Amino acid sequence: MEVKVNTTILIDESKEQVLNNSVSDNSKKMNNLNLDEKVTFNTNIKISNHTRNKLQALANLGYAGSQKDAIDLMFSAYLDTLLESEKKELELQIDVLERKDAKLRKK
Repeated sequence: MEVKVNTTILIDESKEQVLNNSVSDNSKKMNNLNLDEKVTFNTNIKISNHTRNKLQALANLGYAGSQKDAIDLMFSAYLDTLLESEKKELELQIDVLERKDAKLRKK
């Protein structure tokens, strides 16, 4: 089963700072693991050229520093649309996946 999520994000120059702050605030919330339980490594995902172009456009216009930052920006904006119960469910799922990554990298 394939699930596609379409999210439209309207970015206004006056809101750029608010969005940037929101990204870092949500990143702090999502990073509630102990340092021992969290690892960072590069991974690859396949995306269409259209998605890549959208990410690059956000970076080119200065809304994000890179395509990776553009993904973080969009995730943060999407996270802000969720109900608190949905946010908690998502945070729990991310926590489980982060712990799994840490266990795999410890071996």
